[in-house]
Amino acid sequence: MASSSTFEQSKLLVNTSSIPIVVCEFHQEVLAYIHRYVARKKLPFSRLLMIHFDAHPDLAYPNELNADDCYSKEKMYNDLEIADWILPLMYMKHLDRLLWVKPEWARQIDDIETKFYIGKEKKTGKLRVTCSEDYFLEDCSYTLKENLENASQVQLKVLTMASSTKQNITDIKTHSSSLHNINGTEQRHLCKNLDTESKAIKRKTNLNEEFDSNSKTRKIDNNSDKNSPTCPLDNKKESFCLPSLNEKYILDIDLDFFSVTNPFKKDFTEDEYSLLKDIYRLDLPEDKDKDSLQAFVFQTGEKYSRIREQIQDFSQGTICNISKDLMRLLKMIKTRRIHENIDWLMIHEAGITTDLPHHISTCEEINGLIHNMESFLKTLPAPTIVTMARSTLDEYCPPEQIDIIQEKVLTLLKSMYDNVDIIYDYKDTSRYL
Repeated sequence: MASSSTFEQSKLLVNTSSIPIVVCEFHQEVLAYIHRYVARKKLPFSRLLMIHFDAHPDLAYPNELNADDCYSKEKMYNDLEIADWILPLMYMKHLDRLLWVKPEWARQIDDIETKFYIGKEKKTGKLRVTCSEDYFLEDCSYTLKENLENASQVQLKVLTMASSTKQNITDIKTHSSSLHNINGTEQRHLCKNLDTESKAIKRKTNLNEEFDSNSKTRKIDNNSDKNSPTCPLDNKKESFCLPSLNEKYILDIDLDFFSVTNPFKKDFTEDEYSLLKDIYRLDLPEDKDKDSLQAFVFQTGEKYSRIREQIQDFSQGTICNISKDLMRLLKMIKTRRIHENIDWLMIHEAGITTDLPHHISTCEEINGLIHNMESFLKTLPAPTIVTMARSTLDEYCPPEQIDIIQEKVLTLLKSMYDNVDIIYDYKDTSRYL
C-alpha cells in the first residue's frame, strides 16, 4: 500500500516501516534526504552502495568550490548543480560503490568496472579523482594519487540497459558473468553492453537541520593496503555494485533516463552548434602515461578559461585577442538574437557540454526501459530509500513526456514494494520563485 505526502508534510520521513520515494525536481536536491537518512542511521555512514539510473553520470563538481566545501551544508544545498552531487558523497566517505545504469544513447562513459581514488588536491584544495576515463579528463578533475590527501578508494561500474525487451538472457550472462544475485546464481539484470549510438536553478532549502555537521571528524582511512577492511573493493570475487541480501542501499532514478534532451541545442542554429562543437573540441591524448594525462588536463583547463574570458570580453564590447572561429560564432549569435538579452556565459556552458545525450524516446522505447528496469530490480532486495529527479524544468526530461514517465515509474515501484511513502518534494514550488 502506498501513501503520499507533500514536502511540508513529510520533512521528517517519519514512517520507519515504509520505503520513502522522494520525488524532487532537480537532482542535487536528493542530497539533503540522503544526508538525513545517514544522520538518522537509516543508512550506514560509510561504504554505501547506490544504483543510479540516469542518462548522465552526475560525477562532476564545481571548480569554484573546494573539496572541503563538501562538509558545508549551506554550500551543498545551495551551490551545487544537477551533475555535482555524487562526488561529495564519495569524498565524505559515505558512498564507495556506484552502479550507473544508462540508456544506450548515453555515451559519456563506456561500460566499465573500475576503482579509483577521490580526495583533496594538496596544491589547490580542489576535489579531484584518479580515474583517467575521458569524462574526468575533459572535466579537468583528474590528478595523480600522490597529489591527493584525505583520499579514499571508490568503485564505479557502468552498464548499458537496452530499450528493447528482446534481449537474450545468454548475452546478459556473458556480459556480466561476475555479477551474482542474492542466491549466488547468475544475475538476470537485462543490462547489455551495446555499441549503439546513444543549469539547474539553485535551491535554498531548510532541509539542512539534521545534516551531520560534525561528520568531518568521522574520517576513514582508505588510502592504504588492499587487505585493510577500509579498502573492501579488492578482496571479494563478487561484484560490489549489487546489494547483498540485507544490505541497505540507495536506488536513484532520474526520469531523463527514459527520454532526454540536450537543452542547450535549442538555443543554436545547426551551423552555430556545429561551430560551437569545433571550438570546444578536445584532442584526447593517445598516450595514457601520467605526464600526458596531466598535461592534457592542464591544457584543457587553460583552453576553457581562455574561451570563457574571450566570451566575457566580447559581451563587454572588447573584441581584441578573440580567436577567429569564436568571433564568427559570437557575431552570428548576436546578429540573429539582436533584440534579445543574451546570456553570454551560457554559450560557454553549452560549449563544454556538447557531448550531452539527446534522444527523445518513443513510447515503445520508454516501455522497453520500464520493462527492463523491472526485470533488473526484481533480482535485488528492496532499497532503503528511493530518490528520484524529474529534471523537466531545465528540460533534460521532455516536459511533454514527464508526467507519463513519472506515473509509469511510480506504478512500477508501488507494484514491487509492499509499503512505500511517496514524497512529492517538487510540489513545494515556493523555493523556486
